Amino acid sequence: HIGKRDQQMRRQQTDEATFAKQLANRLYKMAHAREFDALYLIADPQTLGQMRGSLHAEVTNLTKRQIPKTLTNSSVEAIAAQLG
Repeated sequence: HIGKRDQQMRRQQTDEATFAKQLANRLYKMAHAREFDALYLIADPQTLGQMRGSLHAEVTNLTKRQIPKTLTNSSVEAIAAQLG
């Protein structure tokens, strides 16, 4: 028997995996259309890990850096600092 909390956690994990895959697909379309020539990926560790498996080689080749960090509600300055 799966408890309500377990069901919520599974749904959240499914939603996160779906988001990661959709974002990876969007990045591929943008890379293929040459909408960017360099990419810095910053995402929470779990989402970034899920995205890595879905990223097309074209996107990976344009990725300059991947930063597994949660920066939700961070200032522009704090995000810039992560990029060095």
